[in-house]
Amino acid sequence: MYRYEIVNIEVGKMTGKIKADIDRTIHDYAKQGWRLHSCVPINNGASGMTGEIKVIFEKEM
Repeated sequence: MYRYEIVNIEVGKMTGKIKADIDRTIHDYAKQGWRLHSCVPINNGASGMTGEIKVIFEKEM
């Protein structure tokens, strides 16, 4: 059985720049025994611009 943790990473709506150090987030979770499962971009509204990225980690229980 696995446990999942979802981290929301905000993306600038006008610039498209990631507002967090996603590499550091992945490494920090890995140090705690989490494995990166997937990253999912979430579109924000009719513009089709990505508003956030959901980073999904998993860990065996």
